[in-house]
Amino acid sequence: LLVGAMRTIFCRGLLATDGWYFDSLAAGNICFYTNQAGFQQVSTSAAGAAVINTWMLVGFTRSGATGKVYKNGVDVTSVVGVHVNPLTSAREFHIGTSDAHGNSWSGYIWRPRIWSRQLAADEMQAIFEMERSLVGV
Repeated sequence: LLVGAMRTIFCRGLLATDGWYFDSLAAGNICFYTNQAGFQQVSTSAAGAAVINTWMLVGFTRSGATGKVYKNGVDVTSVVGVHVNPLTSAREFHIGTSDAHGNSWSGYIWRPRIWSRQLAADEMQAIFEMERSLVGV
């Protein structure tokens, strides 16, 4: 993780236009965005949640209008956005970069996954506990 610059983890869309984003910000926030024409909603962790040169499991969930962000199986959401359904995006899905403005990941992303349903908090914790030894966390 390169703290000091915005880095895209996953995205399909364009900020404040369509689709959704999952990013880390320059200050180490972990953020999930939903986007519509001219608008966006964000759920974010506090600054410093993402730490440079440190393996971590990050994820987000959304149920209805509530979005949450997770680090190492724990909900670290400090600001819960009221997420409107994102405007449908015809853009490509990207892992580790954004087609719109770069924000390429600096380092490794291991085993990215997306589910078609919301994972419960205990499922996020279970995934972390099952896989943490694989990256030495």
